[in-house]
Amino acid sequence: MESPACTPCKEGKYQDQEGQALCLPCVPGRYNDEPGLQTECKPCQAGRFSNETELTACFECPSGESTGGQTGSASCQICAAGTFGDNCDLCEKGQYRGSGDKDASTCKLCKEGKYQDQEGQALCLPCV
Repeated sequence: MESPACTPCKEGKYQDQEGQALCLPCVPGRYNDEPGLQTECKPCQAGRFSNETELTACFECPSGESTGGQTGSASCQICAAGTFGDNCDLCEKGQYRGSGDKDASTCKLCKEGKYQDQEGQALCLPCV
């Protein structure tokens, strides 16, 4: 009698032990884009995330959010005050982004009568 052939795991799944009846799902923060004999899922790269099981790719963090340089993230975090954009870069001199500002895609210019002479600041200072 012939033994049954093993079924390769589909994308989004893996199996790291021989003789198992099923494949395991990739967990959030990890993905598998290749079918076959995969023994592990790949971690999402920094700046990318996967928030569901069995994903075959990671999503890019939206502008104003990042994974803080970490790999294998299940979510992105909004940029800290004083930072903005795709890489959470520092706001330039003369600009700011407060901690309560939900739009982290850009910094704001200091208003008339205020200034900021340092990068990466959350507020502008009054002119004296």
